[in-house]
Amino acid sequence: MSTQINWEAWASYFFFGYPLGNARYIKDVDTAEPADLNLPVERVHLEPVARTISNYEYATQQAADVFLHVLETQLQHRANFNPVVFLSGGWDSRAILAGIRKVAPERNVEAYTTTYDGGNNKEQVFASQVTNCLSIPHTIIELSDNYYQSLSEQSLTESAFSTNMHIWMHDFLTKTPLTRNHVNFDGYAGDLIFRGMKQGIDDDQLSPDSDEFFRRFRVQIPSTVLSKPVYNTLEKLARKALADELAKYPGETRALNFLINNRGARAVGYSIAAQRRHIGVELPFMDKKLLRFATEIDPAIRLSPSFYPDVLKKINAEVAVLPSTNSPEPEQIGWTEKPIIKHSEANLKFMLDEIGGLVKDFGNAGGIVDWFTLDPTKMVNNKREQPFLRRHNQTLESVYLYTKWFRRHHNLLGQCNVLSDSFALDKEVPASTKQPVTENFEEIKAKYKSEIEVLNSAHKLHFNLSVDVEAFSISDYYASQTAHENEVNKLIFADFGDGSVLESELLSKDIPCTYFIESYSSLLNSSDEFSRVISFFNREHTEIGLHCHAFSIDEGIKKRLHLQHEWYRDEKKLTEVLRWGKQRIESAIPNSQVITSFRSGRLDVYPNMETCIKNAGFSIDSSLMDNVEENYFEMRSSIVGNGVFKSHSLTEVPLTSYRIGEKVRGLNFNSSSFEQICHLIYLSIKFKLPCLTMLLHSWSFGKGGQSSLLGKNIQCEPDEHLIEKFRHLVSFVEQVSNTQFSTISETVKATEHQLKGNKCQQANRLNLKPELITVTCEINRGSLIASSHVNQDHLEGVFVYAFYLVVNGEVVDKHLYKADNLTKFDISSYDDSAEIAVRGFLKREGDNKPLIARTTVVSSPN
Repeated sequence: MSTQINWEAWASYFFFGYPLGNARYIKDVDTAEPADLNLPVERVHLEPVARTISNYEYATQQAADVFLHVLETQLQHRANFNPVVFLSGGWDSRAILAGIRKVAPERNVEAYTTTYDGGNNKEQVFASQVTNCLSIPHTIIELSDNYYQSLSEQSLTESAFSTNMHIWMHDFLTKTPLTRNHVNFDGYAGDLIFRGMKQGIDDDQLSPDSDEFFRRFRVQIPSTVLSKPVYNTLEKLARKALADELAKYPGETRALNFLINNRGARAVGYSIAAQRRHIGVELPFMDKKLLRFATEIDPAIRLSPSFYPDVLKKINAEVAVLPSTNSPEPEQIGWTEKPIIKHSEANLKFMLDEIGGLVKDFGNAGGIVDWFTLDPTKMVNNKREQPFLRRHNQTLESVYLYTKWFRRHHNLLGQCNVLSDSFALDKEVPASTKQPVTENFEEIKAKYKSEIEVLNSAHKLHFNLSVDVEAFSISDYYASQTAHENEVNKLIFADFGDGSVLESELLSKDIPCTYFIESYSSLLNSSDEFSRVISFFNREHTEIGLHCHAFSIDEGIKKRLHLQHEWYRDEKKLTEVLRWGKQRIESAIPNSQVITSFRSGRLDVYPNMETCIKNAGFSIDSSLMDNVEENYFEMRSSIVGNGVFKSHSLTEVPLTSYRIGEKVRGLNFNSSSFEQICHLIYLSIKFKLPCLTMLLHSWSFGKGGQSSLLGKNIQCEPDEHLIEKFRHLVSFVEQVSNTQFSTISETVKATEHQLKGNKCQQANRLNLKPELITVTCEINRGSLIASSHVNQDHLEGVFVYAFYLVVNGEVVDKHLYKADNLTKFDISSYDDSAEIAVRGFLKREGDNKPLIARTTVVSSPN
């Protein structure tokens, strides 16, 4: 009998690092009893109590006393054992070590420390300072270079945890001389009891499904490893699992109960289980009397940053003030960065090879593993900055352990797919009740038509409409190859063909437009169907181009072209795929007309992309955008910008990018407002940009449904508001003599004679909310030199400048309006603690009021 994957448990694993409650990864073996999980740590259920302890001094002293009494009792119980402490750089283990020294100075306690593979040697350095202070023998143990490869799978086989937390523990233990005669007094849960880790004062006011709980408890954000629809699906399942688990506990103790029973018992508990295979273990912080006492303390006291350090001072004042991994560290003193062993190039390759091997044997492993995960150059990208890189690699670890689990259990599993299985959880998705943003189209057109006339420019702007023709109207690309056919059909709103909006609003009105068609879609397998689509879009005033999403290529085509999962990184294979798609379109066009334009998906940016496009026979590429994120995808070798420019013997006509303040956006018909589009037309004429290129889709005029569990937006019927918006756009372009609709190839021909500098500009020139004035400051020998700079792209005229010196929130000096945009303030009388800022004012000469003011904060007067 086949079983089903428990996707809620795996969703919890990907976001929190462990399954929640009593859940296991296979549905048929879920258990209602924690005993069945063989947990090494007893679960707790802390009931609300009268919080009678509101005196800070009493709370810290009593916490120290109760804790020391617990230690003394446990030491007496273990009188025939040799006590040890696995000493980290944090507060929990040092509280135990100092406590043992205080209540039982005659006991020969030893300390052992490793790096925990944390990327530095803080643990070793800080732990050594503690043992030196207490005069306790201390052994530092380095982890093996291959510990992760040799031990990671044990987390799947030794318990029900399947966690990637504390995998290093077995390697550490085997290098110690410890035996069954030793007992480790472990700091488990101390950070939860006394430091209030991941807890808030007003947690009892939050509902179990609060977004605050989700943000606080998640330890991974797997968006860089999982594809968008899988990520969206798992996030929603993880949120549901978290809300269900939190709802089990009383509001007053909800967070503490959750963390002890989940982060503790189901994640960190793996470390305790590993220890008990070698030595004895005591858990002082899990003493019932101590737990109850903690719940009696006013949260405003227990959760204050000073509480735990002050408890430590009651135990040992000297140890309490030593540097710790739990306390803020103003500067790096005594410790150094170290490579993370499990994130080394060799280990990452090991994980990727394992994942790739699984794909070859079992496909996408229930929909979790796909092209997005298997892109080694994207995965092993050390240009990412910490902590982004570390978080990214942690998620890759999670995918690796999932694939090991999947390989181990695949014989038990029935047909499974995270998207299709989760889709069944959704109720029927109703049409969206969200009202569109109201815009006065006529007023906006009149405003920008007038501003364009004021420019008195003879510049001609080409407005390119670039339409991606897709046979399914969903916001996520991955469903086309992973969801079952009956589910894809529910999502189809292929808005082309007779009677479609594209027919009535573009094609029948002879509006020039470039239609990029996917040759590879599984929904266009039939040659007759494909020819019908090409025939529909191939008009006298249109241009046909190839659109290629590497991840949506039909499996049959992959087999025909002998494509492996990393084919798009092979220059010859990528060229072959693009050439095949080009030839398929050309063979469907009467007289085998040659197509010259290509557009990739935003995420399909690979090494040597331009060379492959050229070798496939294209001369125009319309793929680039300014807002492709370099941390996620390969950067193109050419300069990214707006307009028309040459690169690698290709002519680039990228989708237009623009800014709204600091945020970069792509010019998309659906996401850009009518006013934004008109504003961009005005700026493009002003800055003499040769063209604007706006993206539409074959489903752009569909009314969006509500998001389903899969993150899909279902297009149910034409949206009259969007149709009206497009009609007014057409009207505006036709009314502005400087602007005309063009196909992309027509734009290239028309701009060949333009100077290079007029053909390519960055997105910051097209800024809809630009900084009109910037104020810069320089400090030199007790003087502050301030200057104002005008954004001449957006402000014209003769200006005068004024400056205020602001110290600790008060204006202490004024330099009023003058023609010079630079001034000097004397700040020699202010010390380092002073908060200094300069406020600059700008007005046109002769005006009474300033146009704008900006404030710049100065970091230090010295």
